Amino acid sequence: MNSPLTWGSACLHNASMPNMLIRNVDERLHAQLVAHAKADGQSLQQYLLARLEAFAETLTAREAIERWEAGLRGSPSLSSPLPADAAADIRAAREDRTGHLTELASARRASAKPRP
Repeated sequence: MNSPLTWGSACLHNASMPNMLIRNVDERLHAQLVAHAKADGQSLQQYLLARLEAFAETLTAREAIERWEAGLRGSPSLSSPLPADAAADIRAAREDRTGHLTELASARRASAKPRP
């Protein structure tokens, strides 16, 4: 009789989520990533997934420029953002991303520690 966790059912957790494969990773890069993950108390997969999530949430330079230009077109007054304001917005977004990554790493480290 089959147990509840047969090979077919055990692999269903991957059925609804896409996977990624990165080929030709330099050994030194791999070792560095493993060391970073270990320092954060995460598996390599957890570490890379968190980094990819943060990267995906970051505006590209083109997106930032398009948003800034849309703000200029939408405001006929001189109160439109100046280029320095756009740079400040980009810096603020990066700081928010860094804070978010720090929170994720802390939460994952806390959940990875064995409880007494």
